[in-house]
Amino acid sequence: MPVTRSIFPPKLTVRPRLSAVGSTFRQILPLAIGAAISPVLLLLQVATLASKNFPLRRALLVLVSSSMVTALIIIFVSSTNQKTSSSSGSQDAVHAWIEIVLAVVLLANAVRSMLAPASDAEVKAPPDESSARLHAVRYLLLGVAAMATNFTTIVLLIPAVHDVAISSLSTQDKATLLVVVGIIVEFVAYFPILVVLAAGKKGPVLLDHLSTYLRTHRRRIGIVVSLGFAIYLGYSGLSALA
Repeated sequence: MPVTRSIFPPKLTVRPRLSAVGSTFRQILPLAIGAAISPVLLLLQVATLASKNFPLRRALLVLVSSSMVTALIIIFVSSTNQKTSSSSGSQDAVHAWIEIVLAVVLLANAVRSMLAPASDAEVKAPPDESSARLHAVRYLLLGVAAMATNFTTIVLLIPAVHDVAISSLSTQDKATLLVVVGIIVEFVAYFPILVVLAAGKKGPVLLDHLSTYLRTHRRRIGIVVSLGFAIYLGYSGLSALA
């Protein structure tokens, strides 16, 4: 009697695979959430949605362009680390030192923010013009600039992507986790759009309250995030070297 083979992998391999994916996801989740804390990008989206001409289209352009920057960072970091993934003996040490260096960078950023004079500058969208033209390039560039200059987000995104890239997961699982990381990081870019779509006329009012809070506490939020994750990464790196 011929032996038939199932097209599905053995069930015994499913649970360890899911466990490995879940373990890696729990490891990178704090970093992804920290990278998503971006008051500047959120304020830009709120200001864009408050504009008179094509607010949703312009906000979508900002979302697309900021997502492109995030995707490029993820692709660059993951491809760089995958090239060196064969030297598994030194992976832990390299990863630990990366975390320590980034912790020092975040600590320096927090100190710089505390010592720098307070700025009253507001994040504003370009002024509306009388014509109905949609200045796509302008808003695409705004999204690129908001993400590319988002120091804390980039610093926290790097170790998150690095963790996934050097993991023992399959290429498919790595790609899935990196997509999830990108979605989390871009939360502040699409959250205001979802609020406006879901809340209708009340959406701008809700966003205005959020914008007022962020403008008041933006500097404090940046310092807390930098200090908190400097401690987190520093402790993680030193523990790995111990």
